[in-house]
Amino acid sequence: MRCSMLALLLLIHQCSALELVITPNGDRLLDQRTGGNFIVSCKVKDYDGPASDVKVEWYKNGELASQIGNIMPIDKIYGKQLLINSPKITDGGDYTCKADVSGKLLETTVRITFADPPKFINPETQQHPEEGSTAEIVCNVEGTDKLEVFWQFNGSILEEGSPRGYQFQNDRQILIIPAYDSKKDDGIYNCNAAQYSSFETLAINVTGYSRPVITVFDTPTNGFGIEGDSAKLQCGAVGKPKPIYEWFDKNDDIIVNSDKHKVNDGLLIIESLSENDAGEYKCVASNALGNSSRVAQLKILLKPRIEKMPDFTKKEGEEVEVVCRYSGEDIAAVKFVYGSEEYSVVSATEVEEVENKVQSSDDERRLVSTNDIAADHDEDDEEKEENARIKRFEEDVTSERLSVRAEENALILRIRNLSLLDAGKYKCAVSNRAGWTERVFHIAITHPPVYRRASDDIIRSFDGNTAQIFCEVSAVPDPLWTWQRDGSELEADGSSIIVDSKGGVTKLILQNRNGQNYGKYTCKADNGVGTLRNLQM
Repeated sequence: MRCSMLALLLLIHQCSALELVITPNGDRLLDQRTGGNFIVSCKVKDYDGPASDVKVEWYKNGELASQIGNIMPIDKIYGKQLLINSPKITDGGDYTCKADVSGKLLETTVRITFADPPKFINPETQQHPEEGSTAEIVCNVEGTDKLEVFWQFNGSILEEGSPRGYQFQNDRQILIIPAYDSKKDDGIYNCNAAQYSSFETLAINVTGYSRPVITVFDTPTNGFGIEGDSAKLQCGAVGKPKPIYEWFDKNDDIIVNSDKHKVNDGLLIIESLSENDAGEYKCVASNALGNSSRVAQLKILLKPRIEKMPDFTKKEGEEVEVVCRYSGEDIAAVKFVYGSEEYSVVSATEVEEVENKVQSSDDERRLVSTNDIAADHDEDDEEKEENARIKRFEEDVTSERLSVRAEENALILRIRNLSLLDAGKYKCAVSNRAGWTERVFHIAITHPPVYRRASDDIIRSFDGNTAQIFCEVSAVPDPLWTWQRDGSELEADGSSIIVDSKGGVTKLILQNRNGQNYGKYTCKADNGVGTLRNLQM
């Protein structure tokens, strides 16, 4: 009887000591992360009887949890786990665990809540504060009121009051770095967002940038470019990231690569300068932080301009006066050029030098003629002609047969007593710092045709062969050509007889047929000044 009473007392004591234990519990059930899997366990504590005597069920807001779609109960010894798959905020609520232990009912209720993990808003994983500025590294985070943000750099947690002087704003979502120095501040900064069971990290690569500063700006000397040449303008800047360059013209239009302009990084080359290229040129160096600009004023030094000059046709013995009118800045020299001869205004000293040179040349010629006559025979014909030309030029200057005078923006050449030796191509040349400008004109001396050359006196041919004979003269103006055969004027038929005359040359082309084109041929040149005949056979 005593043993039965003891067993009953033990059973009563055991049942009265039973309780339900929830794991996890307390605050660990709050603000759990959404989107993952969450397990909560309910177990009967301090019971060592048969497991079959224990029945446990979970309820949510009075509804059996096993009947809720994303909730799955899992039986355990003396208890039951509750798996909530991919929980949402709406899965939060009051959850009740009920247990029946050999007829004894136990019950406990807990609150489970879910919260979205911290979310980085418009995350900037690359940030570039300006060198020397107060840097603001931004990490915007969205979370609950229990959200905590802290920063790490080089493995250390950053705190206010540190020797580096870090500060924080906006609930530590902005890190302030005073006097940013890329040498010691560049690197990866971790922005950590903690919210109970949720922990998110945003790695931010921070690199200090600096605004462009133009340190090189080279332009043509004194800002001048020369007409026809090219001009180089060089622009160089320092900055981080490396600046890019753009050039703008006087109309503020961007300059691009073309035949006229070559643009390469900060170098601008302007080809074939003209007066239209004068004006302002602006270099702009830019990077992510801003830009810097410099302006160059380019002036174009133009070559002299010479008015159009007519050609002249004169008779022997007449005179001609040629006026070369010009314009331009800083004119340095003006002259007429004929072959290797140059005519310009000379000073009295220069005239005296020429006269002395003429006298010296005469003395040398007398010395040669008396002491070394044989040497004359060894001179080359070209050398003789050159010596004669030089002597004539010197005499022309001293005798004033040839004279040059200057007027305002004009140089005037006067040649008296013209001869055939004066005929030819002349140039007026004017120079300044930009270079030389030339204008060509011709002086022609009218004269009757003068024989130069012709076909052989005897031309042999045969039937079926084509023969060609020609005559060439020097004449001003150009002559009118006619051909005669055996004293009668010859008319071309375009097939067996063809005449081709151009200027001082005439050609007669004959197609021999049955001996009909054999005979004596005469070419005749008549230019109104005179006539020349030449016989051909």
